[in-house]
Amino acid sequence: MAPQVSVVIPVMNGMPYIKNCVDSILESSRTDLELLISDNASDDGTAEYLKTITDNRVKVNHLPKRVSAAENWTLATRDSTGRYVKLVCADDLISPEGLDRQINCALNNPSAKLIASKRSIVDYEGKIILRSHGLKLLTGAHAGISAITRSLITGTNQFGEVAAVLFERSALVSALPWSSEFPYVIDLDMYVKVLKSGSFVGLDSVDATFRLTPGSWSSEIGNQQAKQFYAWINKVESLHGIKLNFLVKFSSKVTSKLNMYARRLITSRNSGT
Repeated sequence: MAPQVSVVIPVMNGMPYIKNCVDSILESSRTDLELLISDNASDDGTAEYLKTITDNRVKVNHLPKRVSAAENWTLATRDSTGRYVKLVCADDLISPEGLDRQINCALNNPSAKLIASKRSIVDYEGKIILRSHGLKLLTGAHAGISAITRSLITGTNQFGEVAAVLFERSALVSALPWSSEFPYVIDLDMYVKVLKSGSFVGLDSVDATFRLTPGSWSSEIGNQQAKQFYAWINKVESLHGIKLNFLVKFSSKVTSKLNMYARRLITSRNSGT
């Protein structure tokens, strides 16, 4: 019998965080799950750690040759067999009850293709930066296109990183592959493709933890994120056939710049610079 949910971890050099990531998933209150880990030719001890896992819910695929992140995400997603899919990056965490909460929400909202919860943000040492983040204008049930528009108006990805969301597998697989054209919005780009075919529900609970690793603190990364978001917005209509009015596009671009400056302020305060 297929599991109710597949949790997928595409990883390349996930040490030292991947063990905590795996533990957070296996400690979930859901027992009807499979955990699929796609190791992208890691050479930092990740592959050796994965070989020590004995839980029979875990399946590991060691890729013989390194591929792009988007390719690894696509390969891992296609291997899933559950009715629902959650993708978790190796340095992030999910809460023990979060998966159960999201699946129950999906079962009660059969038209929903994407469920999301708020997430906490921590630094590379686990220090909390934000306890509850995301889903501005997006809690509750929304039509897919409406949810997309509400997120874009804020100039950022209000749905959250992939650990914070749950996909209906059929909608996710139909929307593959994950795109590498704009790496910093790879998740948001997929959410848009999935939500063209159904509705969205946002939960007020905090059910995932996103970790800011040392590289993601830099202002250069922030600049690249803002530039890619801006470029992606310019191509949304041609990429996905979604018509955005002038107000949405203008607001997206202005607020994306403001968000970049806000991230700089938050990260400088928490890095002591």
